[in-house]
Amino acid sequence: MLARAKTVLLAAVAASFLISWFSGYFNAYYLDIITGIGINIILAVSLNLINGYTGQFSLGHAGFMAVGAYTAAAVSMFLGRGFFPLSAGATV
Repeated sequence: MLARAKTVLLAAVAASFLISWFSGYFNAYYLDIITGIGINIILAVSLNLINGYTGQFSLGHAGFMAVGAYTAAAVSMFLGRGFFPLSAGATV
């Protein structure tokens, strides 16, 4: 079971790396849709972990998502598109 989970995680990381690497070849609209779907999947899985398994109610997810969005926007505005972590998945 653990080996299968590691394989799935490795496949997801590889797929996200390939999508990021070839993002210049994709249509910007479809890449934006794929990015939004990925962000919402991460949010849904984390909410399932907190609410489903532990039974705790968390309002922190929206706050952390807002802080991450603000930080990403500030870094891309002040450091430009040449900043590596943000430019790896940036669209044209």
